[in-house]
Amino acid sequence: MKKTLLRLLPVLLLLFALTAGCAVTARAAEEVLLDEPQEQNLAAYRNGGFTLEIEPRYNELVTVETPENDERGILFTVSETASLETGRFEGAGWLFSIGTVSEERLHEMLCADMSGAQVFARGADGRYFMYYHPTDVRYDRPTVEQMKADQDQWTMLCQWAGSVSNDFADRNGLEILSYGNTEADILLARSIWAAGEKHTLSTTEFGPVDANCVDGTPYVERLMRTGFQYTQEEAPDGEYVVLGFPEQDMRLDFFFAPGGCVRLVSGDRETLFRADWYDEDFSIAEFMQGWYYAAAEKAGVKEPDTTLDPFLGSWTEKIAGRGRLTIRRGLAADRVTVEARWPNSASEETTWSMIAALDDDGRLAYSHGRRVITEYASGGGSQIIDVQHDISGWFYPDTDGSLCWHDDISERSEDSSFQRVR
Repeated sequence: MKKTLLRLLPVLLLLFALTAGCAVTARAAEEVLLDEPQEQNLAAYRNGGFTLEIEPRYNELVTVETPENDERGILFTVSETASLETGRFEGAGWLFSIGTVSEERLHEMLCADMSGAQVFARGADGRYFMYYHPTDVRYDRPTVEQMKADQDQWTMLCQWAGSVSNDFADRNGLEILSYGNTEADILLARSIWAAGEKHTLSTTEFGPVDANCVDGTPYVERLMRTGFQYTQEEAPDGEYVVLGFPEQDMRLDFFFAPGGCVRLVSGDRETLFRADWYDEDFSIAEFMQGWYYAAAEKAGVKEPDTTLDPFLGSWTEKIAGRGRLTIRRGLAADRVTVEARWPNSASEETTWSMIAALDDDGRLAYSHGRRVITEYASGGGSQIIDVQHDISGWFYPDTDGSLCWHDDISERSEDSSFQRVR
């Protein structure tokens, strides 16, 4: 045993010196190569109704496993063949695996550290697709010389492996999505998916309220798909919304100051994050304030806000009855979501989506709306022929109870009048 370890020592030292942080587990498995695909002669592997396609330059270097009815939900496991065949340690050569989990199982996973696993897509049946990867180097060759000679090949495969998940989702018609798994994300996940977890929301406006009294799922889903990045910057001054976990002596502070700063406080330890907040209509703190206001109203410490009520509901255009509006309360404080549809002809329709808020003139104004024109074929199918972003405009109530709409780029909707349907 000692002699074996001595012989392996130079190889092990080189392994630790390598910086390629990717790898492959693999037990010998039968390769299931389908009929030759048409696109670029890709090798195609099928399992569970899904297909993994690999370019020839990579396919000739890897081994693909397609386990049947795997208890972990694994569909494909890809390993570098040369490392796999060297096989001096378990998991040698493993590059990645793709599998599925149920929504319930995903929620359990998101409540804890998920190192080596990430969700990347959702299927039409509600299953979530996971990308599993090693967290250490799995590169292996019989000698130090061979390891040095093949290092570029290993690096190339690792880089390719990192691009597989989105391509897999596209080719299989999956909805691409992701959830974070930082300390902040784990706390957010536990607030709605950990059984018996108690948490509060608080600002200086109404004090702490029980956050469990309202469904926090839409808020947490949005926040966890935002992305939090660790930062060494100082926390800003000013007000913030607190999501607290009193039983754990932990909290998340969402600052109103520009920059999307979120602070995790755990006992005496503080960790600062920057949120990759992508919504231009409101800040992450205003979003959390919407959750806080909903809980405060439910708890009876805040009066319900009725200022937006004259705009809420479904509306139809008064003259021809073709244009339709749906206006609902948004998740962020003092915001509404607006969806509009207007058929231009039997084969063409324009749709709008926007987030709006009351301006100083009492109008429901928006400045980052999106307009899409879709063309429908007579035999079925459709295509988008025009997309406009950052559309601005406003809605205002008329004296007869109707709703008027002014949209800055659309002559058809300018000052159009709508009547409430419900």
